[in-house]
Parts: sequence; structure tokens; C-alpha cells
Amino acid sequence: MKDYIYLDLDLDEETMHILNAYCMQYEITKDEAIKQIISNSYNEKNKKDSE
Repeated sequence: MKDYIYLDLDLDEETMHILNAYCMQYEITKDEAIKQIISNSYNEKNKKDSE
């Protein structure tokens, strides 16, 4: 069974605009976009830490 973290995102208008544009560009849902952004950020941090 997976553990889930529920985020109550209170995003400002500019951030929502960016998130919507990201979703439209990649034709994905907001949930998928947030997963990709978090995953990319996590992978980049690990890459920097290992250097």
C-alpha cells in the first residue's frame, strides 16, 4: 500500500498560469504535471549531490 501526501496548494495567479501552460504543452493533467516537476527536481538534486 502506498503512502500519499495530500497537498493543499494555494498557488498565486502567475504560478497557476505557468502550471496550466505546462499542462497544455505536454497535454497532461495537473496531477501528472506536479508529479513530473517534483520528480525532475528530486532527480536534479540527487545528481548535484553525487557530483
